[in-house]
Amino acid sequence: MDLLQKLKILQKIELLYQQVLMLMRKKEEASKDSIIYKTAKSFLGKDMAKYQNEFGCAEALIEIVRLATGIILNGGFSTYLLYGALKNSKDFIQVSIPERGDIIISPSGYGNKKVPNGHTGIISDNGWIMSNNSIDGLWDEHINLTEWNRLYKSIGNYPVLFFRFHI
Repeated sequence: MDLLQKLKILQKIELLYQQVLMLMRKKEEASKDSIIYKTAKSFLGKDMAKYQNEFGCAEALIEIVRLATGIILNGGFSTYLLYGALKNSKDFIQVSIPERGDIIISPSGYGNKKVPNGHTGIISDNGWIMSNNSIDGLWDEHINLTEWNRLYKSIGNYPVLFFRFHI
């Protein structure tokens, strides 16, 4: 093989490498706008907890996940049971640094009772969290991550856990 043939092969390899990099970037961009995030965003202002309002956060989240992915997180409408379903699910992985579209949960049964109930939601934009609002029963962005940590972690002594849907 002469030098010209070797150069042509190297050029083809370089072109393939660039195509792979481009596909990897597209996949990374798509994962940042996860299907759960997009679905949760589309239901802001809606009643996603048909059976409960004041304690409807797990019910609303389960419905959002079902609509987004087709996955039914079994375990009932409590954050305690939802946490077990997420932990045991093959479709979700626990992560330490949240990204948009990740589930946040501080499950009931793990706190010090200063905050009587846990809560769950989905990470949104700019530090906000989408979740069921106990005041009006609607899915909205009424709490941010700083306030969540202050209320559930510092005052209530709940764990603050994150789960990511993975395909």
